[in-house]
Amino acid sequence: MAASDPRMSIGKTMTTQQVKLSITVFDIDNQPVDRFTVACNWWSTGAGNNSEAQINNKFDCTLEADVPTGKTSDVKITVSHPEFFKEETSIDTSGSHWTNPTCGVTPTTNPATTPLQVKFVLGRMQKAPTVGFQTKDQLRALMGSPTGVLLNETLRNPGEFDYRALFNQKKNRFLAISHPISKDSNAIHPIVKDPHADNWGRVHHAHFTVDPSTQGRFRWVEYGKGTQRFAVAIWIPEVYFANNTTSKLDFIVFYSPTTNLPQYTLPRGQQYPYGLKGTDPWQPYIAGLGQSYLFNAHFLSYQLLAAQKRAVLVMPINNFGEWGPFSDRAGVHRLLAEAAHFVHKQRPWNIDGTFKGPLQDKHAPIPGIGKVVISGFSSGHVPIDRLISPRKEARAFNPLFYTADAASFPKVWKEIWDLDLALGSATVDWEKKLMNWLGTDPTRRFRMYHSEYTAERWRPSAGKTLSPRQTINKKGTAVGVEAEEVYATDGRWSAVYFSNLFLQGSKDDNNVDGPWLPKFTTDKKGHPENIGKHHFMIDIVLAHAALTSTLDPL
Repeated sequence: MAASDPRMSIGKTMTTQQVKLSITVFDIDNQPVDRFTVACNWWSTGAGNNSEAQINNKFDCTLEADVPTGKTSDVKITVSHPEFFKEETSIDTSGSHWTNPTCGVTPTTNPATTPLQVKFVLGRMQKAPTVGFQTKDQLRALMGSPTGVLLNETLRNPGEFDYRALFNQKKNRFLAISHPISKDSNAIHPIVKDPHADNWGRVHHAHFTVDPSTQGRFRWVEYGKGTQRFAVAIWIPEVYFANNTTSKLDFIVFYSPTTNLPQYTLPRGQQYPYGLKGTDPWQPYIAGLGQSYLFNAHFLSYQLLAAQKRAVLVMPINNFGEWGPFSDRAGVHRLLAEAAHFVHKQRPWNIDGTFKGPLQDKHAPIPGIGKVVISGFSSGHVPIDRLISPRKEARAFNPLFYTADAASFPKVWKEIWDLDLALGSATVDWEKKLMNWLGTDPTRRFRMYHSEYTAERWRPSAGKTLSPRQTINKKGTAVGVEAEEVYATDGRWSAVYFSNLFLQGSKDDNNVDGPWLPKFTTDKKGHPENIGKHHFMIDIVLAHAALTSTLDPL
């Protein structure tokens, strides 16, 4: 609904229009927010009421304006608070239309006598700022102190700008682990097909046509304000925006390896998360970490689409090894509630950023948290372990703004995906932790995938912890080509082991659209040669975990 233009009233009969407003403000944990600033104004005249530092979470006011007879004028309300991101909405005076889906409005037939009830829910997550550049000189000039995620012209769609180094590949034909028989989450879906074959012939797989840039929306977001500010990468399946009545969102939280490594050490003056480094400057926390795992290098969003499952992918970015609220149950619960609020705000907009059109008659409420999958790779086991076995320790973040009800989190936490976590000799103890976490809850699942690099001498069939079970042990003709898979008889868990030689291709397969089986590589820094197999695991196993999960289908 377009705003009324005061110039249109010239020479026309005017009518005094009045509306009473009653505004309440809450956070995403449904806790009252006080000391907010509110501005209420007529779109037509700009006149209105303002209040600062409300001492409670409610503000009442009456607006009055002269508008052309027979016309109506929307009211614009803006609410801000130093610890939350600003929210605003425009509402017609009856309360039948409004622009912000995170607001709740109770309509009234007579706004002059019965207040229009407006509930604001303030969030602590917003789109990350961006900084555009077109030339290398402009890029080098940003080495001073970049203030956002870099944007530049895309290779796949010249003339369009997007996050730098995102979706550069023009191919969307993707190779993924799949299974030709059943997609029942309780069925056994063995990965190994023929250990005597080469490359992808060793595993059950299929070709898929997937494109995360059109089948979903990727956003870099800032979570929190001030000095306690975190970067989070979020990919949202587009299917969520096709249905305005989605009551719950499923989430996959992915923990990357620690960033307490030299490649994430930033030059003096550069700060997390937007800092640049290198002679051809790049953002290690942005393109080098978040986008790398979700898209360009490890294909997590591609694998999820290939499994034909839907969930919001959430990847918190740790600040040089510090996980902050992301290794805390109450912290993760708050993170996902904030993410649901953020996702819901995107509903009135198309995937290309254009507004969908007329204001909607009714907005569905902010969706709740559905099923939660906690997943991780390599040293990402540290925060997962802390979620399984919470520790009593001082929090280095403000729990008032970074936590929600910790007791509610186990009710929605349904799956754990161990995507080659670097546990070494502790893998046996990890089995026990996962089985204890599984408990007797029939809705819980866990999946374990380990390469020889992380498993050392561990084999899933060696002990008695993982039982009752069915075991599939296959060996190739060549010595050392081995895979072992163990599945619970009720389908609630599985554990898989691949030897280094099983993951080693004997010929160059780099022309395959999608990941390919790597050869042995020698790391110049002295790492074991099989680290390439470890990194390859994350390229392929999430597809199997998603396929066997209880997540809803696309």
